[in-house]
Amino acid sequence: LTAALAFWLPPSFAAIYLIAFSLTTFDPHLLISFAGFLGFTLTAILQLNRSLIQRCMTNVQLRHQKHIVELLLRDFEENSSHWLWETDDDLRLRNVSPRFAAIAQMPAHMLNDGSMLDLLHVPTLLSGAAIPGLALQCLRERSAFANLVVPVEVAGQPRWWSLTGRPTYDRSQR
Repeated sequence: LTAALAFWLPPSFAAIYLIAFSLTTFDPHLLISFAGFLGFTLTAILQLNRSLIQRCMTNVQLRHQKHIVELLLRDFEENSSHWLWETDDDLRLRNVSPRFAAIAQMPAHMLNDGSMLDLLHVPTLLSGAAIPGLALQCLRERSAFANLVVPVEVAGQPRWWSLTGRPTYDRSQR
């Protein structure tokens, strides 16, 4: 605000002085019109300043809230029996949580960029069972699912995982 007023005040007062005292004929209409214009510009400066301050305060609050959510999510991941996973639009694993890597008995860097379908597809598990059709359909169609039990093979041993997921999309609806 100070910078805006520092640029606004000197030329404004100089222009009023010139209109009021330096013209050969005094024109009150010109002086009133210019004063109205200066009032309008001062109001605009004050409103823009208020808007900018409010936007900055909102940004600070959003950053603070994002930090809190990240802390809570990290705490949830570390202390919960649940584990988190993400897939991209090609169903490749992204941002595998440490808990997920521990359950899969694989390092997280090996799971990242791997296909979720490859991880879940076990052709010879328990009498030839493969990933259930519903699980495959939900993953391919990007539809929400809850407590979906799927067979997996972890370190050569058959396991059953109960998965819950829901799709989230970016601004481009991907």
